[in-house]
Amino acid sequence: GIDMADYCYKWYEADIRTKRPERFSLLLLQPNEIYFEDFSVFHYPIDLPEHIASERKQIGRLKICSKSLVYEPQDNFAPLLRFDYKQCESIEKWNGSLYSKIDKSNVIAVKAHQIIELKDGNKVAPYNFKQQKGSYLFSLNYVGINAIIPFIQQLWRAATLPRAEHDAMIGAIVHSRLSRLQFDRNWMDDIFENIILDATVERINPLSCTPGRIVLSPAFLYFQPFNNIDAGSVLKCKLSSITRIQKKRYMLTQVGIEIYSSTEDMLLFLALSSEIERNHFYNMICSQNDVQLEDSINENATLRWQNGFMSNFDYLMHLNRIADRSFNDLTQYPVFPWVIADYDNEELDLEDPKTFRDLSKPVGALNQDRLSQLKERYNEMPEPKFLYGSHYSAPGYILFYLVRVAPEYMLCLQNGRFDAPDRSFHSIAGVWQNVLNGFSDFKELIPEFYASDGEFLKNSAMLSLGIRSDNSTIGDVVLPKWAKDHIEFTEKLRESLECDYVSEHLHDWIDLIFGFKQTGQEAMKADNVYHYLTYEGSIDLSSIKDPNERASLKLQILEFGQTPRKIFDNPHPQRNITGALRPSNIEKILFNTVSQEQVISDFNITTPDNKQEIK
Repeated sequence: GIDMADYCYKWYEADIRTKRPERFSLLLLQPNEIYFEDFSVFHYPIDLPEHIASERKQIGRLKICSKSLVYEPQDNFAPLLRFDYKQCESIEKWNGSLYSKIDKSNVIAVKAHQIIELKDGNKVAPYNFKQQKGSYLFSLNYVGINAIIPFIQQLWRAATLPRAEHDAMIGAIVHSRLSRLQFDRNWMDDIFENIILDATVERINPLSCTPGRIVLSPAFLYFQPFNNIDAGSVLKCKLSSITRIQKKRYMLTQVGIEIYSSTEDMLLFLALSSEIERNHFYNMICSQNDVQLEDSINENATLRWQNGFMSNFDYLMHLNRIADRSFNDLTQYPVFPWVIADYDNEELDLEDPKTFRDLSKPVGALNQDRLSQLKERYNEMPEPKFLYGSHYSAPGYILFYLVRVAPEYMLCLQNGRFDAPDRSFHSIAGVWQNVLNGFSDFKELIPEFYASDGEFLKNSAMLSLGIRSDNSTIGDVVLPKWAKDHIEFTEKLRESLECDYVSEHLHDWIDLIFGFKQTGQEAMKADNVYHYLTYEGSIDLSSIKDPNERASLKLQILEFGQTPRKIFDNPHPQRNITGALRPSNIEKILFNTVSQEQVISDFNITTPDNKQEIK
């Protein structure tokens, strides 16, 4: 299998991997909206005399979702139509005229103020919002209208409720449907396989979630979605191919679990209904004989890194993982530092300290003038105070960097729009200037800058990302002169991440992001203070009685960005770069000189009881 450590999981290619023929995907809905089921329909064009409309009817599928109806025509070049329930005046059985040419016994009429056209001409592009009143007719082909219209009307009425009540109602509907979903044993490798555990879960992907059942047998893990979104219908993962299993927090609560399978190159992120359920599932799967985790590699990761047996990249990936960061959750995406400060010279000189960013300071403190002004504001602020109003990692920033390879995610997050051209990711030097000087831009980098082919810097999909105020068109990202192309750019960044200067100073950055300078007095001394909502446990959501206030706070936290879980309570040791050690000495270092207990007391590592982590 792949050595996951030196590797970036390309989650945005997952849709390509399932090779679904249809154009509909969860990304065409609102973030985390639930898709229930779909039906074959004829769509009658509006504003035409009836006899012409019935000749021009289009075959397609009507998708029933928690906040919208989506019509997907069979014609690949015609746009999909999305009707958000909030924009619908009525959804009811159509009563047609007396002499109607259309069989009116089985027709749904949707009266809407606005429709959204998606993927017109089969292109990924900003959505087309049409503000026009109209009645849209859909005749059902294989199912009686009375079987589905009450459900659609229930969803349509729910859309008028305040957010928390709406979420609770949708949650109840999902729950009752899941409890009726029987796991289909025909998907099993052997239908006599013993079922050890069967539970309802949500499968989490960036910006979308699919409820379903998870079934554990002694040889396989199966996930059966409760809708038909995936072509294969049941996802099957061989237990013997699982290399990592980790507890994660999801939506600010400890209910997540992430499973990595090396052979299927699959990262499965599941959310269970409670922490107790999640822990039970974790214990059950870890106790199966076929599950052999990569334990040894993470024992003493800090020591291995310190002594040169683990690269800087691998160590940062390791810290991100144990601090709850995940490629499947844009609100907690892995964080990597800016290390280069020179984007102007023809040559990149890794021997010159001036080439590098000061790793002992957070991005917001790199420019002294800006910092002084931020501190003035801080001093006049009522409690709880913060220096930086925005975070170094948030969903919008991840997609800012990745828009060229994940455009549909960007459109989903930003309600059908790309960034304004002047605010888009246009050039590396431009972004660096902005994080040095902007008053609301303190973002760090993501792993893709250091461990990918740099494909995310190329506009291979020929997206129309707009024209800037200086009349330049946004295409490929403009690179510094010291890189001839995107591949050389990411290679040079990786080389710089592993060079001596960075190795000597990386522990300072770890202290800020994962360590003792993250919170409290030390954070204040280091000018490392963000909005209080970004810190884990800063607010106990369960103590907030008003469900709507709780829901809006939760949303704010997720959009704002979250600080990683704190892993170290004491200063992190520096990397030892004098005289690299020979492999023959590794046994001695790891097993003789330092006992496990001593490692813990030296660095005082705080971590939950994951198999993966320093014990």
